[in-house]
Amino acid sequence: MLSNKEQYGYLTYALNSDDIDYESMAVLWALSVKLTHQHCPSLTVIVKDKQKCRKDLHQIFDHVVEIQSRDVVNNMQYECDILKLSPYKETVKFESDMLCTSDMMIWQKYFRLRSLCFTGHVCNFKQQPVDDLKYRKHLKTNLLPNVYQGLYYVRTTRETNKFMKTANTVFSNWDNEITNLRMFDKFEPSTDFAFSIALDKLGMNDCVSNDMFPSFIHVKPSIVEQTDWDLIYWSLIKNKYLVVNGTRISLPIHYFDKEFCTEKLITQYKNAT
Repeated sequence: MLSNKEQYGYLTYALNSDDIDYESMAVLWALSVKLTHQHCPSLTVIVKDKQKCRKDLHQIFDHVVEIQSRDVVNNMQYECDILKLSPYKETVKFESDMLCTSDMMIWQKYFRLRSLCFTGHVCNFKQQPVDDLKYRKHLKTNLLPNVYQGLYYVRTTRETNKFMKTANTVFSNWDNEITNLRMFDKFEPSTDFAFSIALDKLGMNDCVSNDMFPSFIHVKPSIVEQTDWDLIYWSLIKNKYLVVNGTRISLPIHYFDKEFCTEKLITQYKNAT
């Protein structure tokens, strides 16, 4: 029940696949939150099996929550269950392959202006908004909102419950949903695009923010010039502050390349907390 939930917290999904270890990335993400936040919010990770998951998840996170297994087209569809799975009335969701680089609790007041608030733009290493039309032309062509679900806020309300149910339906009926959309035939169902379609269906496009906050640095081809971390100049100052190509980063960084997360880096963060 909602009354039994905590008020506010951060959450990530760590649903391991055969070739990607999201649980390790979730550990690194949580450690980055603890290092950068003066008053760390409660942290939750969603896993496939809480008995078989990585052991230190139970030590680092306040809550380890197991998904309620059901028929889904892919693991991304489980994000539509966030209101049921989250132990919070207000949830800030992050991708697991992200690092927090500064204290984001100041964003809380901004988030609360809406019951649902998505990132509508992403930034480069200079923390400047970038033109993402190259790989999101299909959204503009169909006049759909430019949703990035890598970082968003959701508060449990009737409206957000309806939104998540609609997004779940979009996932389940993907082939039919994209029938009237141009350029979508080459895309598999994903959270970004299912959420975008659902927002448009419900007339909730104003839930996508293009203000300064929220946003994040997206290390993806066509977003930043260099995406190979072996060629990017980066360092951790005092095992806490991330500097990339000479710029100290304050926005969350979606490092995208899963090999960036190593046990060595996790140990470095653990030793700093």
